[in-house]
Amino acid sequence: MKIKYIIAITVLLLLACSKNGNDEVRKFAIDFAAKVSQNQKDSLLTVWPDVIKADSLALSYVADSIVIEPVQTEGQFRVNFGNADMVMTMDEDGKMIVGETHGLFAYPDDVMEFAKCTGQWVAELPDTALATRLGDKDFRSFLVKDFRTKFSKMLSIQGKANGVANMGEFGYQSYINWTATVVNKSDKTIMGQDYTVTFPFIDPWTFSTFPITVNGKDIAANGTASVSCKNDYRVLDMKTPYIRIKLSDEALFEKYFQPTGNEYEEYLSSKK
Repeated sequence: MKIKYIIAITVLLLLACSKNGNDEVRKFAIDFAAKVSQNQKDSLLTVWPDVIKADSLALSYVADSIVIEPVQTEGQFRVNFGNADMVMTMDEDGKMIVGETHGLFAYPDDVMEFAKCTGQWVAELPDTALATRLGDKDFRSFLVKDFRTKFSKMLSIQGKANGVANMGEFGYQSYINWTATVVNKSDKTIMGQDYTVTFPFIDPWTFSTFPITVNGKDIAANGTASVSCKNDYRVLDMKTPYIRIKLSDEALFEKYFQPTGNEYEEYLSSKK
């Protein structure tokens, strides 16, 4: 009887300690959530060293709905706030330290939109890993520069230009009308105001070059447009007419870039 009594008392003491420990964890979690929701980074630094990597913090939570569960490692708990979570450790002295977190770092809407549509954002990654990815300033610069190269393949001249002679009075040729077909291989309408087409003519007597540049035409997605110019006796050089984009790299990117969701992985592969 005496041994059973001692065991019972021991169990009750352990349960009491466990309850008190969980109460302390819950109290800490609620206080932590309140500070995160108010973006109080400085107040959290002593218990959450990784907060220094955050631009800002955000959290919506209901205190009574916070779920706290112990994990396999002794003294560790996973705290779920509903739309975010964290792993925290309580040492023997009752000191709390926050480790891995998900969904607590916050970013401007435009940054998040860009990161998600290019594959830079991966929801399963912890906040610190996402901060590293979203803090990669070279990524956008790489995309902007690379897009100009890709765009030159989306907008191109199909084949060679065709010339049709116009016969004037007494059967003499008065001029030639040259037409080039411009192809749009993108899924967006390309505006004529954003590019020009140059016909590289040459004088057959002096071999001097006389390029004629004309404005582009609007081309529907995956469509074509005919662009024309006139000249007199000069002939078209052996070169095919060529396109020049009038927009800067940044303006071109902003207007015509369409993400696939694989851009960030392609960027990482390019660095290997």
